[in-house]
Amino acid sequence: MFCPNCSQAFNARGVHYCPNCKFDIGSGSKPAKKPQTRTVSEGDAILRAIDHPRVDAGIRQGLKLLFIAVGFFPVYLVIGSLYPANDNLVKGQRSADLFNTGGKAVLLTLAAAGLLRIAYALVFERRSAIRESQNS
Repeated sequence: MFCPNCSQAFNARGVHYCPNCKFDIGSGSKPAKKPQTRTVSEGDAILRAIDHPRVDAGIRQGLKLLFIAVGFFPVYLVIGSLYPANDNLVKGQRSADLFNTGGKAVLLTLAAAGLLRIAYALVFERRSAIRESQNS
């Protein structure tokens, strides 16, 4: 739940007042006390930015891409062994077919995209969340 006065998120179970600004949630009245203004230190802003929803969503998206790549790797190996390349251009070596090269390219692209998405969330989205929490 979010406080209608200060927009701070909190757990709504059994809470009648906002823990941040003491706004009465039940009656919708103004805070009994004047809300305390506090300056956001850099350490506090960094801690809030780590739990920011955009950062969390970016890390989850990157992990999904990595898990897809890792999950399809055994499938790629099984299908590749069932349908090997039929021609031998050089004795003792198989030629690369479209499935082998394409499969490797797709799996490596998924894994690289997952790693890049995680890095983007941790570096750029976290930095913007830090700035956002320092400005508020």
